[in-house]
Amino acid sequence: MRGYRLLVINTNSRDEAMDAKTKIYTYFPEIKSYLVYQAPFFKLKVGNFQTRDEAKKYQTMMNSLFPKGVFILNDTIEVKGEKETED
Repeated sequence: MRGYRLLVINTNSRDEAMDAKTKIYTYFPEIKSYLVYQAPFFKLKVGNFQTRDEAKKYQTMMNSLFPKGVFILNDTIEVKGEKETED
C-alpha cells in the first residue's frame, strides 16, 4: 500500500547508520525500521504511516534526536491485519 516513511539518516558510514537504528529502537520501540544500502549510502527509513499527519507527528519527535533533520517520504508500506498474534 502507498503511504509514508521517515528518512532518518542517509550516510556512507555503516556505523553511523547502525547507531541511528539503535537510537530508534531505544526511543521508539513501536516503530519498525528499515536499513537499506544503495551504494554508496546507507539509508535508515522508519515507520509504516498511512497518513502524512501520523508521519509528521513522529517527525517532530525525532527531530530532537537527529539534528540534521528527519524527512517524510512517499513509500510503499507494510499494513498489518486486524490482530496478528505472535506465539
